[in-house]
Amino acid sequence: MSSENDRTRVTRALGKRVRALRRTADLTLEALAERADLHANYVGLVERGATNPSLEVLVALAAALHVEPNSLIDPYDAASASELRRIIRARVGALDDAQLRRVLRVLDAIR
Repeated sequence: MSSENDRTRVTRALGKRVRALRRTADLTLEALAERADLHANYVGLVERGATNPSLEVLVALAAALHVEPNSLIDPYDAASASELRRIIRARVGALDDAQLRRVLRVLDAIR
């Protein structure tokens, strides 16, 4: 990524994903930090997108959350088929005719 804006956007999205997974696991910030052997203040910075965590930190957070590291970056990686279908339906419902045609072309190309 070339721009600072892109890096900031990705870092914030990562932080939101870590927070969402932590809440889904019903963990406090402190409990997640303890599991990952990190300081709670640092985990808070990660969740707020205020720091760019190293690969080692991402692996530690993923292990503490019992997920694969790539699921911290890709929010759909660990989603079930039914959850993916729900997300797709919601997104497709807001598209106009031309956009729907493009989606169909992409789906046909994937097949």
